[in-house]
Amino acid sequence: MNALFDWPSATEFGRVIPKSKIFANSRVCKSLRQRFAQEVDKIIWSHKLAPETTNLAKSRGVPEIQVIGITLRTEALHLDIFRAVDRAIPFPLIFELSRGNQIKVVAAHKRPSGKVNAKWLVSAYFESKWLDEHTERVPLPVALDMGVLYERLLSPLVEDQLASLTEAVLPGLVHGVRDKPQTAYTSPRQVETGPLMDRIASAEAVRAKVRDINRTKARLRREKQFNRRVEINTTLRVALQDLQKMTTSSSNAAKID
Repeated sequence: MNALFDWPSATEFGRVIPKSKIFANSRVCKSLRQRFAQEVDKIIWSHKLAPETTNLAKSRGVPEIQVIGITLRTEALHLDIFRAVDRAIPFPLIFELSRGNQIKVVAAHKRPSGKVNAKWLVSAYFESKWLDEHTERVPLPVALDMGVLYERLLSPLVEDQLASLTEAVLPGLVHGVRDKPQTAYTSPRQVETGPLMDRIASAEAVRAKVRDINRTKARLRREKQFNRRVEINTTLRVALQDLQKMTTSSSNAAKID
């Protein structure tokens, strides 16, 4: 599913964010400053999705959505860089990374904790695959307010991550939203598969299960004793079955009623 959206011209912001501003508004240690220097070329506040730029009503927890463009000096960014930028900017963020002629979308679900002057709560990060910079962008999903728009911007990333997490472990497994062409636009009803936080929880559970399977595979490779290999194989088979059930459940939820 394509998570690369065609941001309306009215939302264009186009301001460079000095790294010093991120450092001043976030907890950035010396080693993380070095990461910024090594991995980040430029940070641009590229688009501002707000009631006045989208004609959508403000919603609780989502007054605005900011699109942050980051040009990379390396092949990838450390997660701590995303966390630092998220801490520094008190709004939900969508990151667009660029390296050479490729682009990738990354975001975590971000929401206020509900306490006065409290920090924002940030979920695990979800990401698209690297795409050609000329990949066709899709229109913004239809939404009635900023909160619904935010969920529908994140939904493709969550669904795509669910598919990517299991692709190598369970090859050939079909996911409901994965089979559509990368450039095809799917309606909000197709993307929406239940409360976003439930889908994020499912994705994080799948991520944990995949890690467990990979650790079990590593144990199997190291083990020399036949009896122990049989035991580990049994454990691995059960874990793979559990993962398939989890993923099939997610796939079924993504189908249109």
